[in-house]
Amino acid sequence: MIKVSVDATAAEPVSLSEITEHARIDSTSEDAYISALISVARANAENKTHRLLRPGAVSMTMDSFRPVELLSPLRETSVMSIQYVDSTGGVSLVDTTVYEIHDDSDTRPALLTTAYGQTWPSVQNVKGAVTISYLAGYTSSSPIPEPIKQWIRLTVTGMYENRTSINDPSANAALGYQFLDGLLEPYVIHVVE
Repeated sequence: MIKVSVDATAAEPVSLSEITEHARIDSTSEDAYISALISVARANAENKTHRLLRPGAVSMTMDSFRPVELLSPLRETSVMSIQYVDSTGGVSLVDTTVYEIHDDSDTRPALLTTAYGQTWPSVQNVKGAVTISYLAGYTSSSPIPEPIKQWIRLTVTGMYENRTSINDPSANAALGYQFLDGLLEPYVIHVVE
């Protein structure tokens, strides 16, 4: 089992002022509610695209070494460290010459594997024996594509204006989910499960 945690404290990819301008909202009385909707829409876009939209530090924990898919987009000097519990029970670092990252596609996740002729070190048979720490997410030098930001704006506006149950057919029609998801489709990273 792989456990992933993300520490992304950067600002949301679409600001409150962008949303209020887009939705033509003049009052500030619901700013907290709109901010919450922005977070929900961003998280939904991340789940749909398998991309981290805010820059952050990612930590993946697993029980043993194996090729692993990394959240995208990766940032320069992406892998910070790979730690493991060695056969003696001590914590060791994997040398950077042992592994490589294959990040050659915009539609597939980056893959962390051993480098040619290398093998992973032996790990102790304990839960969470391997921890991979790396940086991912869009940054100012690698900005979020505009269609993803537009998807967030439209989704937040739709949720703001249609506060009924998502099971209400009129709300689904108003939000136009098929159109919205079409904005994300070119940016979806297809994960093999």
